Amino acid sequence: MILVNKVKCLDCNEVIASHSNYGKTNCSCGATWCAGGADIVLRGGNYEEMITYDTDDFEIIRERFERGTKGKNFDEPVTRWVVLKDINDEWLDAIIVYENQMNRKNPYLYLFHEEIKYRKILRRDNIITDLLE
Repeated sequence: MILVNKVKCLDCNEVIASHSNYGKTNCSCGATWCAGGADIVLRGGNYEEMITYDTDDFEIIRERFERGTKGKNFDEPVTRWVVLKDINDEWLDAIIVYENQMNRKNPYLYLFHEEIKYRKILRRDNIITDLLE
């Protein structure tokens, strides 16, 4: 399954993403575009491929998978996209609660649970490292 549909323009170095299967996203210089969201991979121009699949290592997924911000009450239009690794713990918990209540069939819900597990392992490893030093 496609998780992230992104390319990097080799002319202006901008990374662009297609979050919807409708419309296309252009880089700022206009040399590269991508479209198709998570359904189909469409692109053109001078680009480096940055597509991410659910079979990729989680370290790659958490660096590329994005969640649109919809405000604290999840009632605002998406204004920006935030990479999974940059979502704070409070927001991550709120996403899981919201999706469990409103959209249990969200195919990406497991990624938020995986991120919590990943962070617990990182914190545990940091504590062990601190104790050994």
